Amino acid sequence: MKCNSCGAANETGARFCGNCGSVLDIKSASSTGKGTACPRCQAVNPPASRFCENCGATIGLTDSSPKPQAGTAAAETKVQSTSAAWWLLPIFLTWVGGLIAWVVVRDRDRKKANRLLVTGILMAIFWIIVSVGLTVLSYLISPDYF
Repeated sequence: MKCNSCGAANETGARFCGNCGSVLDIKSASSTGKGTACPRCQAVNPPASRFCENCGATIGLTDSSPKPQAGTAAAETKVQSTSAAWWLLPIFLTWVGGLIAWVVVRDRDRKKANRLLVTGILMAIFWIIVSVGLTVLSYLISPDYF
């Protein structure tokens, strides 16, 4: 394999030039038909390989459609819309409702699912504080009752 920086000849599969130390262009091996370069470890694999023989990473794309570039609207992951009614569960059923809503919504919208769970936990804490406060207040109003 020829180094692009200094032109020195290197062994096939080498990652760095033995003469100048620069990173070798492994992708040139795939363009010459010798193999496919792994995107993770840069090891050269047989042309028909779908997974790297060195590290196990996926090297073959299953679809031939071009991937959208970062920053475009198509590159953003689509989040399936979920009903606003899911907020009723953690409000009325506290942490149990938050857990149920989290389990159902987590695959469609991870952020909303996490917020539903946190809301359920906070509602449980809120109602514990309210019940303790009401108990203390009722004791202060009529201590003879207890």
